[in-house]
Amino acid sequence: MSLLRGEPAPQRTSLRRAYLPLNLAAALVVAAVAALAWWVARTRRDMGPTLMGLLALTMLAALQVVDLGPTMLRAFAPDLALILAAVVVVLRLPAAWRVGAWAGRATMRGKATALQ
Repeated sequence: MSLLRGEPAPQRTSLRRAYLPLNLAAALVVAAVAALAWWVARTRRDMGPTLMGLLALTMLAALQVVDLGPTMLRAFAPDLALILAAVVVVLRLPAAWRVGAWAGRATMRGKATALQ
């Protein structure tokens, strides 16, 4: 309307500036979860990966309860879907590392018994 009246166009915030807080918060959350995953993977406790897996499942179940399934997130909040997917993947990393280490030890034991 302003342009039709000959007035200058109003200055609005750019899309980059509008998403800056979301991007910073997402980076901080993913970094914090990655640091937690690294710490859990380095400890010798077996409950850490299990609890992180339960946290990931609880987070996904909570999204379903508030009716934000994968289809809704992809359609209406793809940036949030990407952040949540990154967090869930990082939450599952300690369990994957444990399974990989277990498989490596089992393979080495199998090779050792085959050589005898």
